[in-house]
Amino acid sequence: MAWDVAIPAGLHHYRQGHLGKVALAVMVQSGHKLEQKEFVTWADLAGYPIILPDRDRQPIIYDHYRRYTAEAGFEPVIASDVSTMSDALAMVAGGVGVGNAPVVPGLSYPGVSILRQEPLFEFNYELVWTHALPAIKSLLKLCQQPCSKKTA
Repeated sequence: MAWDVAIPAGLHHYRQGHLGKVALAVMVQSGHKLEQKEFVTWADLAGYPIILPDRDRQPIIYDHYRRYTAEAGFEPVIASDVSTMSDALAMVAGGVGVGNAPVVPGLSYPGVSILRQEPLFEFNYELVWTHALPAIKSLLKLCQQPCSKKTA
């Protein structure tokens, strides 16, 4: 998988449309004062230690964060760069800092509140690959099938 803005030329990609959009969100420890806000702005994050995806792994997220905080008039205090979303959630739950990352709707983690961020910034996901392996062909078939909704 790759961000749509990061797809190198020459790779195959899923032409049935993008897989989905995921909004950037703010993650705070349960009980944090930012929970009281209807939405969180970039300026609201000034002064809080921030947990971000590692720049080597997610340069688009990291660079956008730095750009938007500069536009909001502050230099972020990076508490930690993390490799995985699980690491970010655990650090937020432990009170290390405030997280900022794309969060799929419905995600929950004990001790963490996911807050809406404004202005809305969404990442588009597309499926890309270099070789047409059988596993990829199988995945593409699944992507073309409509999702069924179960009823209780």
